[in-house]
Amino acid sequence: MSPDQQHVFGLDCQLVQEAVRSGVTSKRATSHDNHWERRLTFCHKHHLNPQLNHYSDPVPILQIFTQHYRDGRIALHGRPVKSRTAEDALRAMGQKFASLGTKDPRLDQHGKIDFRISRQLKCYKKTDNPPKRVKPVPITITLHILLKAHTLHVTEASRNVADMLTIAFYFLLCLGEHAGTKSEDHPFLIQDVTLYLGTRPLNAYTDPLHEVEAATSVSLTFTKQKNGVCNETISHGQSTHQHCCPVRAAIRLLIYHRTHNTNTTKPIATHYSNNNKRVHIAAKDITDQIKAAATATLRWDFLRKRNS
Repeated sequence: MSPDQQHVFGLDCQLVQEAVRSGVTSKRATSHDNHWERRLTFCHKHHLNPQLNHYSDPVPILQIFTQHYRDGRIALHGRPVKSRTAEDALRAMGQKFASLGTKDPRLDQHGKIDFRISRQLKCYKKTDNPPKRVKPVPITITLHILLKAHTLHVTEASRNVADMLTIAFYFLLCLGEHAGTKSEDHPFLIQDVTLYLGTRPLNAYTDPLHEVEAATSVSLTFTKQKNGVCNETISHGQSTHQHCCPVRAAIRLLIYHRTHNTNTTKPIATHYSNNNKRVHIAAKDITDQIKAAATATLRWDFLRKRNS
């Protein structure tokens, strides 16, 4: 291979390595790197060969590493972790070995996870505490936010936040993903939202305004959102409520962006400032409204019960 070919080949290797690293989010890639560094520290502390090639059966070493991660001795904050974190640390180590061109030490001769490791991880899962589930937002909170945004404290930002919350409520969406909070999130774009008049799809930007306002259903196309199937479309019809309706919320948002001539490839969770600058609506903006509404609702219930 000539020097020029070696140079090009080296550049291609760098591109491939970068592509493999970019296959996961930057946060996860950093987490994998940290797992690897802790494994090296573990090996150094116990005078073990980091490459594990001096051991005919490296599985017991992997099991002890996993146990130390599980009970917090080598975990990030020095505290016990759940089974999934310990398993992820072990997986990251195996993937690192594979990326270096050596055999993944977790695997047996048939290419499957060694049964000793599988049973160890299964035991951890059984002893994990039950997960803390996130409860859905009560309808009373959503109604309170909509009432305030559309009748009491009317601003473009508050209206759009309230309408995004309405869409999240009806489509059972995670706030951080349908609005977007990080570079790895995939918020819904304007082009992902389609209105229908009967069975006829509408173009919210070019069809007559009275037809857009008369839309009878709305659909969302899921692209890369975690809680949906890629390219799956979910639809909702109108509710009887003036404000708390997925169709009317979508109509208001789309007409708003039509008025501002927002590019359809931009997130729908946006509004414009006084100097006509597009401002992104983050998940925190919505959760702040939910917390404020929850506080106000609880205060009202307390006063009502005290005076009854």
